[in-house]
Amino acid sequence: MVVIVLIGAIILGGGKLFYRNVVQERVAPGISEEKGKDIPEVEIVVDVAGAVWRPGVYTLKSGARVKDLVDKASPRGDANLEILNLAALLKDGQKIVVPVKPRELAPGKGSKGAMSPLLSAQGPGGKVNLNTATMTELENLPGIGPVRAQAIISYRNQHNGFKNVEEIKNIEGIGELTFQKIKALIAIY
Repeated sequence: MVVIVLIGAIILGGGKLFYRNVVQERVAPGISEEKGKDIPEVEIVVDVAGAVWRPGVYTLKSGARVKDLVDKASPRGDANLEILNLAALLKDGQKIVVPVKPRELAPGKGSKGAMSPLLSAQGPGGKVNLNTATMTELENLPGIGPVRAQAIISYRNQHNGFKNVEEIKNIEGIGELTFQKIKALIAIY
């Protein structure tokens, strides 16, 4: 009788262990607290410059948007956020340049208070900075219309800014002839 009770206890104990270790794992796989702790959170490192109060390099969670980066860097009042795609996903190693809004001429100067061509992105020598120029400023360059201006901004955002002025020839529709027309008007600084 004692042997039968011992065999029954062993079978019952083994059944409980089997149920706890095998059956419960199949019903609710991956719910274990220990498993969730082993997965590290992926981060990206991105750079922001231009019209922000705190330019620099930021570490963000993977899946962060341009808006998240710009908010962390605190955009200045003159930041032209309208031409940035704030919903775009950021990539590790990317650089975002927040452009400056174009300034307007005082009334009575120029043509009916309209924007002066090349005014706000002008730097040393009155040249347009390819890394901060707005759509309007780029469109004021000879041979650059809205489509090419947008292509310049897209290229700038995808390639972490321009490294030299000749790089503008990498943009479709801007060849040597157009480059010769604008090279005295553009700069990188």
